[in-house]
Amino acid sequence: MDLSGAFNKIIRKIFHNAKQVADKFHYVKVLRQNMTDARVRCMKRMDRKVSGRIPLA
Repeated sequence: MDLSGAFNKIIRKIFHNAKQVADKFHYVKVLRQNMTDARVRCMKRMDRKVSGRIPLA
């Protein structure tokens, strides 16, 4: 089953007694996206705290 919120609501409404199962692909996709979002937020916060950039070369 797709883990998107809209799809989930429709399925619950139509098949209210059905057991919902998420497949591994969608679970890992959501997990990876959340990890990427958290990493980007963390890097942006760190970037704002640094009072100057250090050149790499």
